[in-house]
Amino acid sequence: MRDYPIIDTHTHTFPTREVGRQAIQALPHPGASGVVADLLPDLDAAGFARAVMLNFTPTGEMREENLVREAKGTAPARWGALEEQVRQSIVGRVQRRNAWTLQVAREHARLVPFIGIDPRMGEDGMLAELETCVRAGARGIKFHCSTQRSYPTDAGLWAVYGRAEELGLPVVFHSGWHPLGCHLSDYSRPARFAGIAERFPRLPIVLAHIGLGWQEEAVALAQRYPNVYFDTCLAITGTWSPPPLSDDEIVSLLRLVGLDRVMFASDWPLCVPLKERQRAESLPLSDAERRLLFYENAQRILRL
Repeated sequence: MRDYPIIDTHTHTFPTREVGRQAIQALPHPGASGVVADLLPDLDAAGFARAVMLNFTPTGEMREENLVREAKGTAPARWGALEEQVRQSIVGRVQRRNAWTLQVAREHARLVPFIGIDPRMGEDGMLAELETCVRAGARGIKFHCSTQRSYPTDAGLWAVYGRAEELGLPVVFHSGWHPLGCHLSDYSRPARFAGIAERFPRLPIVLAHIGLGWQEEAVALAQRYPNVYFDTCLAITGTWSPPPLSDDEIVSLLRLVGLDRVMFASDWPLCVPLKERQRAESLPLSDAERRLLFYENAQRILRL
Protein backbone atom coordinates (compact mmCIF):
# COMPACT_ATOMS: atom_id res chain seq x y z
CA MET A 1 0.00 0.00 0.00
CA ARG A 2 1.54 3.30 -1.08
CA ASP A 3 1.91 5.75 1.83
CA TYR A 4 3.46 8.71 -0.02
CA PRO A 5 2.24 11.29 -2.55
CA ILE A 6 3.39 11.14 -6.17
CA ILE A 7 5.10 14.19 -7.68
CA ASP A 8 5.24 14.77 -11.43
CA THR A 9 8.51 16.66 -11.97
CA HIS A 10 8.09 17.63 -15.63
CA THR A 11 5.05 19.37 -17.11
CA HIS A 12 4.51 22.41 -19.34
CA THR A 13 1.66 24.91 -19.12
CA PHE A 14 0.44 27.66 -21.45
CA PRO A 15 -1.90 30.63 -21.03
CA THR A 16 -4.34 29.59 -23.80
CA ARG A 17 -5.16 26.48 -25.78
CA GLU A 18 -4.14 28.22 -28.98
CA VAL A 19 -0.71 29.08 -27.62
CA GLY A 20 -0.31 25.59 -26.22
CA ARG A 21 -1.20 23.84 -29.46
CA GLN A 22 1.08 26.14 -31.41
CA ALA A 23 3.96 25.38 -29.05
CA ILE A 24 3.40 21.64 -28.93
CA GLN A 25 2.49 21.19 -32.62
CA ALA A 26 1.67 17.51 -32.19
CA LEU A 27 -0.30 15.90 -29.40
CA PRO A 28 0.11 12.23 -28.52
CA HIS A 29 -2.25 13.10 -25.65
CA PRO A 30 -5.58 13.84 -27.39
CA GLY A 31 -7.56 16.67 -25.86
CA ALA A 32 -4.73 18.22 -23.88
CA SER A 33 -3.48 21.60 -24.99
CA GLY A 34 -1.31 22.71 -22.12
CA VAL A 35 -3.71 24.93 -20.17
CA VAL A 36 -3.99 24.53 -16.40
CA ALA A 37 -7.69 23.68 -16.71
CA ASP A 38 -6.65 20.52 -18.59
CA LEU A 39 -3.65 19.71 -16.40
CA LEU A 40 -5.41 19.59 -13.03
CA PRO A 41 -7.94 16.87 -14.01
CA ASP A 42 -5.13 14.81 -15.53
CA LEU A 43 -3.15 15.09 -12.30
CA ASP A 44 -6.21 13.98 -10.34
CA ALA A 45 -6.83 11.06 -12.70
CA ALA A 46 -3.26 9.91 -12.25
CA GLY A 47 -3.32 10.43 -8.49
CA PHE A 48 -0.54 13.05 -8.43
CA ALA A 49 -0.28 15.42 -5.49
CA ARG A 50 1.95 18.03 -7.15
CA ALA A 51 3.46 18.90 -10.51
CA VAL A 52 6.46 20.98 -11.54
CA MET A 53 5.89 23.46 -14.38
CA LEU A 54 9.07 23.59 -16.48
CA ASN A 55 8.07 26.58 -18.56
CA PHE A 56 10.51 28.07 -21.05
CA THR A 57 10.45 30.13 -24.25
CA PRO A 58 11.80 28.60 -27.52
CA THR A 59 13.86 31.69 -28.21
CA GLY A 60 16.08 30.25 -30.93
CA GLU A 61 13.09 29.13 -32.97
CA MET A 62 11.40 32.50 -32.42
CA ARG A 63 14.49 34.40 -33.54
CA GLU A 64 14.81 32.40 -36.75
CA GLU A 65 11.13 32.76 -37.61
CA ASN A 66 11.05 36.48 -36.87
CA LEU A 67 14.19 37.26 -38.84
CA VAL A 68 12.98 35.31 -41.88
CA ARG A 69 9.64 37.12 -41.76
CA GLU A 70 10.92 40.63 -41.01
CA ALA A 71 14.07 40.58 -43.18
CA LYS A 72 12.07 40.59 -46.41
CA GLY A 73 12.40 44.05 -47.90
CA THR A 74 14.77 45.22 -45.16
CA ALA A 75 17.88 46.98 -46.45
CA PRO A 76 21.19 45.37 -45.38
CA ALA A 77 22.11 48.54 -43.49
CA ARG A 78 19.06 47.95 -41.27
CA TRP A 79 19.78 44.31 -40.41
CA GLY A 80 21.64 45.20 -37.19
CA ALA A 81 18.68 47.26 -35.99
CA LEU A 82 16.35 44.43 -36.96
CA GLU A 83 18.42 41.93 -34.94
CA GLU A 84 18.20 44.17 -31.88
CA GLN A 85 14.46 44.64 -32.35
CA VAL A 86 13.95 40.88 -32.51
CA ARG A 87 16.19 40.36 -29.46
CA GLN A 88 14.23 42.85 -27.38
CA SER A 89 10.96 41.24 -28.44
CA ILE A 90 12.26 37.82 -27.37
CA VAL A 91 13.44 39.13 -24.01
CA GLY A 92 10.00 40.56 -23.40
CA ARG A 93 8.41 37.21 -24.23
CA VAL A 94 10.68 35.41 -21.76
CA GLN A 95 9.83 37.87 -19.01
CA ARG A 96 6.09 37.73 -19.64
CA ARG A 97 6.10 33.93 -19.66
CA ASN A 98 7.97 33.85 -16.37
CA ALA A 99 5.55 36.31 -14.79
CA TRP A 100 2.60 34.24 -15.97
CA THR A 101 4.11 31.00 -14.63
CA LEU A 102 4.67 32.55 -11.22
CA GLN A 103 1.11 33.90 -11.14
CA VAL A 104 -0.27 30.43 -11.94
CA ALA A 105 1.73 28.95 -9.08
CA ARG A 106 0.32 31.56 -6.69
CA GLU A 107 -3.18 30.55 -7.76
CA HIS A 108 -2.53 26.79 -7.60
CA ALA A 109 -0.39 25.66 -4.68
CA ARG A 110 0.14 22.17 -6.09
CA LEU A 111 1.95 23.59 -9.16
CA VAL A 112 5.65 24.37 -8.69
CA PRO A 113 7.11 27.15 -10.89
CA PHE A 114 10.41 26.86 -12.79
CA ILE A 115 11.28 29.80 -15.01
CA GLY A 116 13.21 30.31 -18.25
CA ILE A 117 16.42 32.28 -18.73
CA ASP A 118 18.04 33.03 -22.09
CA PRO A 119 21.55 34.20 -23.10
CA ARG A 120 19.97 36.86 -25.35
CA MET A 121 19.07 38.73 -22.18
CA GLY A 122 22.75 39.42 -21.47
CA GLU A 123 24.48 38.57 -18.20
CA ASP A 124 23.05 41.49 -16.23
CA GLY A 125 19.59 40.92 -17.67
CA MET A 126 19.65 37.20 -16.88
CA LEU A 127 20.76 37.80 -13.29
CA ALA A 128 18.18 40.54 -12.78
CA GLU A 129 15.40 38.31 -14.12
CA LEU A 130 16.53 35.44 -11.92
CA GLU A 131 16.54 37.59 -8.78
CA THR A 132 13.13 39.07 -9.62
CA CYS A 133 11.61 35.65 -10.21
CA VAL A 134 13.14 34.05 -7.12
CA ARG A 135 11.66 36.82 -4.97
CA ALA A 136 8.31 36.06 -6.63
CA GLY A 137 8.51 32.35 -5.84
CA ALA A 138 10.52 30.63 -8.62
CA ARG A 139 11.86 27.27 -7.45
CA GLY A 140 14.30 26.54 -10.26
CA ILE A 141 15.36 27.20 -13.86
CA LYS A 142 14.57 25.33 -17.08
CA PHE A 143 16.77 25.43 -20.19
CA HIS A 144 15.94 23.78 -23.50
CA CYS A 145 19.19 24.28 -25.36
CA SER A 146 17.94 22.72 -28.62
CA THR A 147 15.04 25.14 -29.00
CA GLN A 148 17.06 28.04 -27.61
CA ARG A 149 19.89 27.27 -30.09
CA SER A 150 22.43 27.80 -27.31
CA TYR A 151 24.90 25.28 -25.90
CA PRO A 152 24.70 24.76 -22.13
CA THR A 153 28.38 25.70 -21.83
CA ASP A 154 27.80 29.16 -23.30
CA ALA A 155 30.17 31.30 -21.23
CA GLY A 156 27.46 33.91 -20.82
CA LEU A 157 25.56 31.46 -18.61
CA TRP A 158 28.33 30.89 -16.04
CA ALA A 159 27.12 33.78 -13.85
CA VAL A 160 23.58 32.34 -13.85
CA TYR A 161 24.82 28.89 -12.88
CA GLY A 162 26.96 30.41 -10.16
CA ARG A 163 24.08 32.37 -8.69
CA ALA A 164 21.76 29.36 -8.89
CA GLU A 165 24.40 27.33 -7.03
CA GLU A 166 24.55 29.99 -4.32
CA LEU A 167 20.77 29.99 -3.99
CA GLY A 168 20.50 26.19 -4.07
CA LEU A 169 18.26 26.36 -7.14
CA PRO A 170 18.05 23.24 -9.31
CA VAL A 171 18.55 23.73 -13.05
CA VAL A 172 16.69 21.39 -15.41
CA PHE A 173 17.86 20.85 -18.98
CA HIS A 174 16.31 19.02 -21.88
CA SER A 175 18.81 16.30 -22.70
CA GLY A 176 19.18 14.06 -25.71
CA TRP A 177 17.11 13.54 -28.82
CA HIS A 178 15.13 16.33 -30.47
CA PRO A 179 12.28 15.46 -32.88
CA LEU A 180 13.46 17.95 -35.53
CA GLY A 181 16.81 16.30 -36.12
CA CYS A 182 20.35 15.49 -35.03
CA HIS A 183 21.62 19.02 -35.65
CA LEU A 184 19.33 20.25 -32.85
CA SER A 185 19.85 17.21 -30.63
CA ASP A 186 23.56 18.01 -30.54
CA TYR A 187 22.91 21.08 -28.38
CA SER A 188 21.53 18.83 -25.66
CA ARG A 189 23.51 15.60 -25.70
CA PRO A 190 24.54 14.62 -22.14
CA ALA A 191 28.30 14.90 -22.69
CA ARG A 192 27.88 18.66 -23.17
CA PHE A 193 26.93 19.09 -19.50
CA ALA A 194 30.18 17.72 -18.05
CA GLY A 195 31.83 21.14 -17.95
CA ILE A 196 28.98 22.61 -15.91
CA ALA A 197 28.95 19.73 -13.43
CA GLU A 198 32.72 20.06 -13.03
CA ARG A 199 32.73 23.82 -12.53
CA PHE A 200 29.64 24.01 -10.29
CA PRO A 201 29.82 20.90 -8.07
CA ARG A 202 27.05 22.08 -5.70
CA LEU A 203 24.61 23.00 -8.49
CA PRO A 204 21.77 20.45 -8.79
CA ILE A 205 21.74 19.65 -12.53
CA VAL A 206 18.74 17.67 -13.79
CA LEU A 207 18.94 16.11 -17.25
CA ALA A 208 15.41 15.39 -18.45
CA HIS A 209 14.77 12.19 -20.42
CA ILE A 210 17.97 10.52 -19.09
CA GLY A 211 19.83 11.74 -22.18
CA LEU A 212 17.36 10.18 -24.60
CA GLY A 213 19.35 8.50 -27.37
CA TRP A 214 22.64 8.97 -25.52
CA GLN A 215 21.95 6.97 -22.37
CA GLU A 216 25.57 5.78 -22.20
CA GLU A 217 26.69 9.40 -21.86
CA ALA A 218 24.10 9.95 -19.14
CA VAL A 219 25.41 6.96 -17.20
CA ALA A 220 28.99 8.22 -17.55
CA LEU A 221 27.97 11.63 -16.17
CA ALA A 222 26.13 10.04 -13.24
CA GLN A 223 29.13 7.92 -12.34
CA ARG A 224 31.50 10.90 -12.40
CA TYR A 225 29.41 13.79 -11.03
CA PRO A 226 27.22 13.38 -7.92
CA ASN A 227 25.36 16.64 -8.64
CA VAL A 228 23.83 15.33 -11.88
CA TYR A 229 20.28 13.98 -11.68
CA PHE A 230 17.64 12.80 -14.17
CA ASP A 231 13.92 12.50 -14.87
CA THR A 232 12.09 9.69 -16.62
CA CYS A 233 9.80 11.45 -19.09
CA LEU A 234 9.86 9.98 -22.61
CA ALA A 235 12.68 7.66 -21.54
CA ILE A 236 10.58 4.79 -20.19
CA THR A 237 7.64 4.80 -22.60
CA GLY A 238 9.51 5.54 -25.83
CA THR A 239 7.02 8.25 -26.80
CA TRP A 240 8.32 10.07 -29.91
CA SER A 241 11.58 8.08 -29.86
CA PRO A 242 11.28 4.45 -30.95
CA PRO A 243 11.99 1.81 -29.97
CA PRO A 244 10.88 1.84 -26.33
CA LEU A 245 13.15 0.13 -23.84
CA SER A 246 12.16 -3.19 -22.32
CA ASP A 247 11.43 -3.51 -18.60
CA ASP A 248 14.85 -5.01 -17.96
CA GLU A 249 16.59 -2.30 -20.00
CA ILE A 250 14.80 0.48 -18.13
CA VAL A 251 15.52 -0.98 -14.71
CA SER A 252 19.14 -1.53 -15.65
CA LEU A 253 19.43 2.09 -16.81
CA LEU A 254 17.78 3.44 -13.64
CA ARG A 255 20.10 1.42 -11.43
CA LEU A 256 23.19 2.40 -13.41
CA VAL A 257 22.51 6.12 -12.92
CA GLY A 258 21.21 5.41 -9.41
CA LEU A 259 17.61 5.14 -8.22
CA ASP A 260 18.38 7.92 -5.76
CA ARG A 261 19.20 10.20 -8.73
CA VAL A 262 16.05 9.78 -10.89
CA MET A 263 12.65 11.48 -10.58
CA PHE A 264 9.37 10.40 -12.12
CA ALA A 265 8.07 12.75 -14.82
CA SER A 266 5.32 12.70 -17.45
CA ASP A 267 6.15 15.58 -19.87
CA TRP A 268 2.48 16.62 -19.92
CA PRO A 269 0.81 17.64 -22.24
CA LEU A 270 2.99 15.63 -24.63
CA CYS A 271 2.17 12.46 -22.70
CA VAL A 272 -0.68 11.13 -20.57
CA PRO A 273 0.30 11.23 -16.87
CA LEU A 274 -1.73 8.13 -15.94
CA LYS A 275 -0.08 6.05 -18.67
CA GLU A 276 3.38 7.25 -17.62
CA ARG A 277 2.64 6.29 -14.02
CA GLN A 278 1.28 2.88 -14.99
CA ARG A 279 4.39 2.16 -17.08
CA ALA A 280 6.68 3.19 -14.23
CA GLU A 281 4.70 1.19 -11.66
CA SER A 282 4.86 -1.92 -13.86
CA LEU A 283 8.66 -2.01 -13.67
CA PRO A 284 10.23 -4.69 -11.45
CA LEU A 285 11.46 -2.27 -8.80
CA SER A 286 11.46 -2.66 -5.03
CA ASP A 287 9.03 -0.68 -2.88
CA ALA A 288 11.94 1.42 -1.62
CA GLU A 289 13.03 2.18 -5.20
CA ARG A 290 9.51 3.21 -6.18
CA ARG A 291 9.32 5.54 -3.19
CA LEU A 292 12.56 7.21 -4.30
CA LEU A 293 11.38 7.50 -7.90
CA PHE A 294 7.89 8.84 -7.27
CA TYR A 295 8.44 11.01 -4.21
CA GLU A 296 11.60 11.19 -2.12
CA ASN A 297 14.04 12.17 -4.87
CA ALA A 298 11.85 15.06 -5.99
CA GLN A 299 11.55 16.30 -2.42
CA ARG A 300 15.30 16.21 -1.88
CA ILE A 301 16.66 17.25 -5.31
CA LEU A 302 14.09 19.95 -6.10
CA ARG A 303 13.69 20.95 -2.45
CA LEU A 304 9.91 20.67 -2.55
